[in-house]
Order: sequence, then C-alpha cells, then structure tokens
Amino acid sequence: MINASIRTKELHQIYMNETGLPNPFTMTKQYAWEAWLTHRWEAPELKLVIAHLKRKIARGQKWESALAFRNLIEDPEKFAEALSEAVAHSRQHKLNPNKASVLRATGREERSVPIPIARSAGDVLRGDEALAALLKCRDSL
Repeated sequence: MINASIRTKELHQIYMNETGLPNPFTMTKQYAWEAWLTHRWEAPELKLVIAHLKRKIARGQKWESALAFRNLIEDPEKFAEALSEAVAHSRQHKLNPNKASVLRATGREERSVPIPIARSAGDVLRGDEALAALLKCRDSL
C-alpha cells in the first residue's frame, strides 16, 4: 500500500510538472490515480498524452481544459482516447517544413511519396488469382 501511495504521488507530481497546473494531492486524487494505474499506464504514457494535448492546444484544436485532472486522469476513457491519438500521431512521418523551400531554391520540385495502403489477405489472393489467369491467357496465345 505504501508503494502505491508513493507511486501515485510521483505520478501526480509528473502531472503537475508537465501540465504546469498546480493541483493539491488529496485522497480523492489518490483514488483517481489508483484507478488510472489499473489500466497499466505509466509515466511515459502520461507524458506522451500531455505533450500531445499541449501541441493541440497551441494549434487551437483543443481547449486548455483537456489537461484538467478531471478530464485527463479521473476519466480513463478520455485518457485512453487521447493516448491512442497521441501514439498514432507519434508514428506519423514528420515532414521538414524547410524542405520545399530548399527544393525550390535548387530548381527541384517536391515529390510526394504516396503512402502504401495496406491490403487485406483476400485482396492479395484475388490479385494472385488474377495474375495467374492473365499468365494462363498469355500462354494460350
């Protein structure tokens, strides 16, 4: 029990440091942290979500209340949603904003590389069958 109490206090301190929101640690907050920990989330996930939300707030896509304790920690559904969004966003390829200007300055055009769309197993099999039929047709000529 002591370890859980220390862990919840550490998480709460990380929350306050990352968000910049002073928020006293109370028994209610400890219970919320203990419930949050049942989802097996840890400090890295907390930091990732807060950083992601702060970027969205800076761009005007989220309200500052998204970082409120009641929204972020006391509501695990909102945290899970924000975490999945943050993880997906962290996987996206980041483009260098200066790349286009450098390419224009050197007389080259920016070529966008299309992102391949994942195909299902059924699509792959149908493609193989179509190729086999095409090859069979070619050999019959």
